[in-house]
Amino acid sequence: MAFSTRSLALFAVGAMFSLGACDASKAELETTKQQLTAVASERDQLKTQVSTLQAQLDSTKKELDEAKAKMAAPTPAPVEPTPAPTAKKSGGSKSTPPPVTKTEQKVQEQQNTGAGHFKNR
Repeated sequence: MAFSTRSLALFAVGAMFSLGACDASKAELETTKQQLTAVASERDQLKTQVSTLQAQLDSTKKELDEAKAKMAAPTPAPVEPTPAPTAKKSGGSKSTPPPVTKTEQKVQEQQNTGAGHFKNR
């Protein structure tokens, strides 16, 4: 197989173009690899942030559910103190006197003071 001069010249020119193009492609390839590495790193950081935020969200939802449950739980009614039952004495039927009004108090005070206080004794 014999190569003609013309075929050999075309082959040489084609090889130079392809090698020349490789140098430009190689630089572009390296730049693209660097960009890919940076983007992958950023993606990993964002995934970490999403995981952290998801955990915080789950915690907050749990707290909210607990607070809702606490608010929905029936609260016991406040217990009002009941007056102690008065013990009845078997000897007699003494009961506590009814409360005295202010006017009755004044009348009693007037009766208990002065010269007439000792008359009936």
